[in-house]
Amino acid sequence: MLDEECNVLRCERSSKKRKTCGRISEVNKKLNLRSHEEGENCYCKRYKCFQVVNLEQRNNILRDFNLLPTRDAQNLYLCGLSVIDVPICFKALMAIHGITQQRLKTLKKSLQETGHAPLDRRCKHSNRPRKLTADIKKKAMEHVRLFRGRKSHYSLYESSKLYLSEDLNVKRMYNMFQYKDSLSYESYRTLFVNKFNIGFGYPRSDTCGNCDEFKAKLKGLEVDLKNAFNSEEKCVIEKKIRDLETENKVHKLKAEVFYRRKRATRIYCQSSSIREAIAMDYQKNLSMPNITSNETYYKRQLTVNLFNIHVLASSDSYFFATMRPLLKKEQMKCPTSLYLYRTQYEYQRVNNIL
Repeated sequence: MLDEECNVLRCERSSKKRKTCGRISEVNKKLNLRSHEEGENCYCKRYKCFQVVNLEQRNNILRDFNLLPTRDAQNLYLCGLSVIDVPICFKALMAIHGITQQRLKTLKKSLQETGHAPLDRRCKHSNRPRKLTADIKKKAMEHVRLFRGRKSHYSLYESSKLYLSEDLNVKRMYNMFQYKDSLSYESYRTLFVNKFNIGFGYPRSDTCGNCDEFKAKLKGLEVDLKNAFNSEEKCVIEKKIRDLETENKVHKLKAEVFYRRKRATRIYCQSSSIREAIAMDYQKNLSMPNITSNETYYKRQLTVNLFNIHVLASSDSYFFATMRPLLKKEQMKCPTSLYLYRTQYEYQRVNNIL
């Protein structure tokens, strides 16, 4: 069953948020490229254009035209319509594609003079007195490289992304840049986003014990390898390093299988109202009372334990709080929390909990 859900999961397309920052002119270009609207009926008595091309066909044509990624692709498509054997008038062609008469004249002139579709030359001229020089770009990139970051320790795969301190941001980095009179904040931010893979803040504060043990052992073996004198000793250490890397790879693959099954189970439960999947976790212990005074801080005797039940299908979370003395380390009553969840919060129609 899980294999089928995994296949469904692979078919899911990851959605990406459309970039909205940048110059207003660049944003307007993208909006104009994808916002063509159908014009008025031409009422052509000769060809009867809007009868030959019905409403559904016109909607499909306009939708596909708006989905073309660039203006050059749209021009190439419009120039290729001359070989399609569906006679319509000039006004109908403009109305169906939501374009102007001037654009069609430009396409016609380019076909007559060059024989191919025109290329978009906007922002490609050489008359740019305020263009960023290569020296300024180099200095800005060197300035970004001065900040020391660290890689994410809580990831299954090797990633080139670095994380800087949460106290930093692009604005503060730009204020530290000494050549900022020659470079605007917007240009600095564009270089930062397009040329680097850097984030701010650290994604997780806890680490995997097996991964920490692997890193510590690997670092020790690398030191032993540098200090090894003969080839036999080096071969033994290299074999230990390979075995250690294999064990760590297997450990990460097991974690990947777990998360894949978790996602597949969530999709499986969303398809039916009688199935539900839950995940359980112990949250951070909160000491009481929450007072910063030294005397009170070291005299705290109570802690609040939180037990979380997360419903995968609906993304709902239920927290169960329990107070206990700090000196007693007995385990929380997990079955009691599950019973309360099942009897008080879970719907009666659910008869299968995973």
